[in-house]
Amino acid sequence: MIRRSFLLMFFIAINAIAQNYIVAADPSYPPFQFTDGKGEIIGFEVDLLKLIAKHENIELTFIQKQRSLLEETLNSGKADIFSSAYGLTDWRKKIVDMSEPFLDFGDTVIVMNDSKNQNIKLPEDLKGKIFSTNPGAPTAKKISAELSGSEELHKEYPTFFLALREVWRGEVDAMVANDRDLQYFAKNILSLRFV
Repeated sequence: MIRRSFLLMFFIAINAIAQNYIVAADPSYPPFQFTDGKGEIIGFEVDLLKLIAKHENIELTFIQKQRSLLEETLNSGKADIFSSAYGLTDWRKKIVDMSEPFLDFGDTVIVMNDSKNQNIKLPEDLKGKIFSTNPGAPTAKKISAELSGSEELHKEYPTFFLALREVWRGEVDAMVANDRDLQYFAKNILSLRFV
């Protein structure tokens, strides 16, 4: 498993002063954010934000936005808060205000746990394999290029779920993403194996 330090945070737009806040979230990251049978955004981050809102006596309205649109969503005023995991960089600190981190993330690699991948046991076994990533994982493209041996063996999909779906469908061999989300899918949904 490849460990990189990422932080899960809430991003609050500088101009947010109302008592009713619009919270944007990308509900494709269970158990942190996902939708229930009625299409409502639920999950650990949503529960945490609701507890904070109750304590501060404020109202929250949740809307769906892709995490790759985080800066645009906040800067355009479409939302006051964006709830998401986000790699902490000096550049990002300049463009959004962030809460204190409450959970560390790391990058990891998964493959389907099937006969096709039985020979993949170590990172070096991924040489020549095709990887999927999503824009929300900023170091994933670099990691996949290092492991596969080529930047050409990389396919980026607009969301975490779509990148994971391509592993499940066999369109790509492996995925680089944050470990917390992949742990949830490996335990609850798919037959995944960590490399």
